[in-house]
Amino acid sequence: MKNLLACIVLINYFFLINSTGLIANTCDLKLSPNNRFLVHDDGTPYFPTGDTCWEIPWDLDRSEVETYLQTRKDQKFNMVGINSFDWSLNNYANQYGDQPFVIVGDKYDPLQPITTSGNNPNNSTEYDYWDNLEYIIDLAAAKDIYVVLLPTWGWSRVVGGSAYRIFTESSAYTYGQWIGNRFSGKTNIIWMMGGDCIPDQYTDYKPTFRKMAEGVADGVNGVNNNDGNADYSTTLMSYHGPKWSHSSSYWFPNDAFMDFNSTQDQPSDQINRITSDYNLAPVKATWLFEGGYEDRVKADGTYTDWQCRFQAYQTVFAGGFGQMYGHMSIWEFKSDWVTKLQAPGAKDMQHILALMTSVTDDQFLSRIPDQSLIDGDTGSMTGSEGMFSTCIVATRTSNGDNAMIYSANGRNIRVKMSLLAGPTMTARWFDPRSGAWSSAGSDVPSGSGAAIVEFDPPGSTANGNDYILVLGGEATPPEPVDPYTDNLYNRGLLHCDAVETNLWPDGAANCLITPDDNSSGRPAVAPILNTSNNWDIGIDNSTLPTFKTNSPYGGDYLEFDGGDTIRITNAWFGGDNLDLDLSFRFNGLPPASGDNYAGMFWSYPVKAYLQNTGDDTYGKVMMLVYDAAGNPHFFSSTKTINPNVWYHLSFSASNNNLKVVVGNESEGYVTDTSSATGLLAPGDFNNVIIGSDFFGPTRLFQGDLDEIRWGVIIPEPATFLVGGVLLGLAFLRRR
Repeated sequence: MKNLLACIVLINYFFLINSTGLIANTCDLKLSPNNRFLVHDDGTPYFPTGDTCWEIPWDLDRSEVETYLQTRKDQKFNMVGINSFDWSLNNYANQYGDQPFVIVGDKYDPLQPITTSGNNPNNSTEYDYWDNLEYIIDLAAAKDIYVVLLPTWGWSRVVGGSAYRIFTESSAYTYGQWIGNRFSGKTNIIWMMGGDCIPDQYTDYKPTFRKMAEGVADGVNGVNNNDGNADYSTTLMSYHGPKWSHSSSYWFPNDAFMDFNSTQDQPSDQINRITSDYNLAPVKATWLFEGGYEDRVKADGTYTDWQCRFQAYQTVFAGGFGQMYGHMSIWEFKSDWVTKLQAPGAKDMQHILALMTSVTDDQFLSRIPDQSLIDGDTGSMTGSEGMFSTCIVATRTSNGDNAMIYSANGRNIRVKMSLLAGPTMTARWFDPRSGAWSSAGSDVPSGSGAAIVEFDPPGSTANGNDYILVLGGEATPPEPVDPYTDNLYNRGLLHCDAVETNLWPDGAANCLITPDDNSSGRPAVAPILNTSNNWDIGIDNSTLPTFKTNSPYGGDYLEFDGGDTIRITNAWFGGDNLDLDLSFRFNGLPPASGDNYAGMFWSYPVKAYLQNTGDDTYGKVMMLVYDAAGNPHFFSSTKTINPNVWYHLSFSASNNNLKVVVGNESEGYVTDTSSATGLLAPGDFNNVIIGSDFFGPTRLFQGDLDEIRWGVIIPEPATFLVGGVLLGLAFLRRR
C-alpha cells in the first residue's frame, strides 16, 4: 500500500509541476573570480578535503550515519561523495526496508520514486527512502560538510548493459528535475553527473547526461521546461569519469552544466591529467575526484597512508583545487568500516587542509603550479598504477611571496630562489603525517640574482618519508592569544610556583600549592586551602605531582607522572563567555584506541583532553563542551603535537562560538572553531580537576603543566576577590 500511494503521489507530481515553481536556496559555494578555486558566497576560500562514502544511503542506519559523519568531521573532512541509490542488479533497499523506486520487471523505474507524506523516522509509513537521504544531507550540513551527490551511478544505470540500464534521455530529464527539486533547498550539495563511466564508449550517452544535468538545474530552480536552456548559475556541477581513461574535460569541454573538471585516475597518470586540465582554455578549475583507495591491493603491494598522501599533495600542487580520499572498507561499508575510519591515511588528510589554509586568502587564491622552481630531477612514478613516487612537485603564489614544494620520498629539493620574491625567505618543513613544523632555515636569500639552494628534508630518503618545504616571509606570527593577560576576571590562576612547603596529613611534602611571590607582576589566586574530601579520582599510591624548576614561563612547573591529580573546589561558574588557558607538554600518551584521552583540565561545562592520534607517537587536544541543554560537543584541534615540547592551549566560549588555539612560537598556532547554544551551568558540581578525568581515573595525564588560568573576560582589569571565594585545592591521594 505504501508503494501504491507513493506512485499515485509521484505520477501526479510529474504532471502538475510547471514553470511557476519557487526558486530555491542554492549551494553556498561558487568558483573564484579566476575560475581556479572554490570559494564561499562571501569570497573566502574553500579547500575541499573529501571522503567517498558512495553507499551510505542504503548501507547505514541513522545512528551509523551519525558515527560516520561525526568521525569525519572530527578528522576535519569537509566533503563526502554519495551515490543516490544502489548501482547494482541487487536493487538494495536501505536499512529501513525502503526502496527508492517502484521495481518493474526486476528493474527500478526512475519515473516512479517512492515518496510518502510526512518524514517522521519513527513512523515507517511516513519515513521513505528519500527522507533518509535528506537526513544524511542535512546532518552533513549541520557538521559543515558538503555533499557531492551523484543522481545515479552512470556506469550501470546509464551506459551499462540492458540488465542495468534504466535511463533514457527523456527519463533522465524527468528524474533529474525531480531529484533537483526534491533537494533544492539544500545549500551543501554539489551535483556530479556520470558515475565512474565513459559516456560514449560504445554508444553515445552524453546527451543522456546532459539531459539529467538540465533536469537537476531546472528542478533546483523550480521549473520544468526541458528546453535545453537551463539556468546553471544556481548549481555547482561536474562529471565523474573512470580511471584509465580521460578527465571530464575530454567529453564535456564546453558544456554549460560543467562548472569545473574532475578526474579519476591511477597515481601514474594523475599529475598529467591535472596539468592538462589546468592548461586548457577557457580556464576551468580541476581536481582529483577519485584516486587509489587506502588498502587497495595491487601486484606490487597495498595502498597505504603514503600513497594517499602523495596522491593528494601531488595533484593539489599540480593545480588541483582540492582532493578526495577513499578507503576500500568505507565506500561500500564493509564489516570493519568503523575500525577503518581510523586508518592512518584518513587521519593524515586533515594536515593538507591545515597546510593549504595556513596562508592568507590572497595567497590561497593566487596559487599556481610551477615546476620551474625545481632545479634538477623532478622524479617519477613506478610500480603497479604508480604506487611508488619519487616526485617533487612545486606550487607558489603568483607574486612569489610563498612557495610549497612536496618531496614524495624525502629526497633533497634544489630550489631556484631567484624565481621567488626577495630579498630573503624563511624556510620550514611541514610533516604531512603529523602536521608538525620544523625549521629549514632563516634569511634564505631570494629574489633576483639569488643562488640555487638545496634543502635536505628530515630523515632519510625512503618510501613514506614525504615532506613539504614551505618558503615565505617571516614565519606565521603567533595569534594574539596571550594566556596571561590580566584583563580577565581570573576565577583561577595557577603559576605552579612553590614558595611554601606544606605537608600531607601523613607527612608527605608539597601537600598544597600556594601562590608565587608575585614577582612576575601578575595576580595570583588567593592562598589555596586544604580539603578534607578524599575522593578517589586517580591519585597513585607512591608519588605526588612534583615541582620542577626552570619553567619556560619563569619559576616552577608541575610534573604529572600519570597518577597525579589536583582538585580545586568552588572553582567554576556558569556563563557564556568563558576562557581557559594552560601550557603543557606530554611525555606519555593514553592508549591509541578505546579510552584514548587523558584529562588535562576537567570541569563543567568545559574539559580539555590530550588524545592519542592513533600512532602512539603524536597527540592532539580534544575539547568537550556541554551546551545549555546538557548536550556534549566534541571538537579537536587540528594541531598535531609532539612529545616533550611545550605548547600553549587557549580556549574561549563567547556568544555561542567556541574556539581552541594550540601551538607555540616555533611551530605556529592553529585555530579551530565550533559552536554550541549557550553553556551548561555547573549546577552542583563546580570543581576543577587538573591532571585526570573525575569520572575516569584511568584518563591520567603524563607530562607537565604550567600557568593554568580560567575565568571570564570583562572590559577592564579586576582584582581577584579573596573573601568568601577562597579556592580549596589539594593533591588527592588514592586511599
